[in-house]
Amino acid sequence: MRAPLCSGILAVLIAGGTALASAAEIPSAEEIRAAAAELVKDGDVVYVSDYFSFASVDGGRPIAFALDTNRGRAGEAYQAEHFVTLYDGAQGWVDIPGYADYPNDREALLDLPSSPYFTFAGASLGPVTITSTEAPLVLEVGAITPYFLRQDASVLFSLGSAAATLQWQGRRIPGRVIYEYLVMRGSNRLSRMGLRGLIDALGSSPNFQGLYLASADGQDLYLQLSLSSAASALTEPLVAFHTERDAEVPMRNLTLEISDYEPALGFYRWPVGWRAVWDTTCGRATLEVAADSRQIEKNWVIGGFGMEALSGVLSCEGREVPVFGFGELIR
Repeated sequence: MRAPLCSGILAVLIAGGTALASAAEIPSAEEIRAAAAELVKDGDVVYVSDYFSFASVDGGRPIAFALDTNRGRAGEAYQAEHFVTLYDGAQGWVDIPGYADYPNDREALLDLPSSPYFTFAGASLGPVTITSTEAPLVLEVGAITPYFLRQDASVLFSLGSAAATLQWQGRRIPGRVIYEYLVMRGSNRLSRMGLRGLIDALGSSPNFQGLYLASADGQDLYLQLSLSSAASALTEPLVAFHTERDAEVPMRNLTLEISDYEPALGFYRWPVGWRAVWDTTCGRATLEVAADSRQIEKNWVIGGFGMEALSGVLSCEGREVPVFGFGELIR
């Protein structure tokens, strides 16, 4: 479950270390897997998360699917859960069974444990095929190319992307996946996230926005902004990468701002528009995206967790490219 202490929040909190500047300098997927295995080795308290966010266009309409599979260990107890959501531009938000806890009988941590709702053939950082047992949905993800890695004695966090194909209701839809991989030693929110944890999370004023975007011509754009008081004390608030045809594109002097809000059913507002600018190989790039639709996952009156279907335009030196995907919001 992504909220309120989801891997996205943790990503911002830990991303302030020395980020490697180029994908060529980042260890391979095999080396990241080996580092993750060493991190969880003999750990009594462990947490692992794989988050896949797919985006594409089908029949001229955007389609996006996200699955977060979390598992943990606390002593002799093992846990697992999914967060899942799908937006089909032809149908709107579609209920895909599986947003739930499930038994981790195999005591899986680094492996992706299958559940009553999804089966996995493959491994973290791909290639992997994810099959829904209760919906006409299969996600085939290629090998992930890592573009960001932050690692210390207790946390490993990696970001990357890959080509992917979504089989949905008899259609085969090529697209892109943006991927987050989080491994923690000494912390497991699946076993410790009770009422006290909720109070602490809301009390820290979480303000997180994650934009998971793709274009029809093979570009990936990931922007993660946290304005929480906890994050500002620990790290820089902005993490991002941009790729085109599986090659990293430089992002220098990046700024990201919320350009529009809508009222929420509580004492907060939902962001519904963003504008980003940065310097890159073609000159000054500009991104403008807005929410087409929103699904509220949680509402705590003083805050909430929601997913938004986004669309917009990425432009640079007269070239304009439509982009689409998910926005994940924790307020």
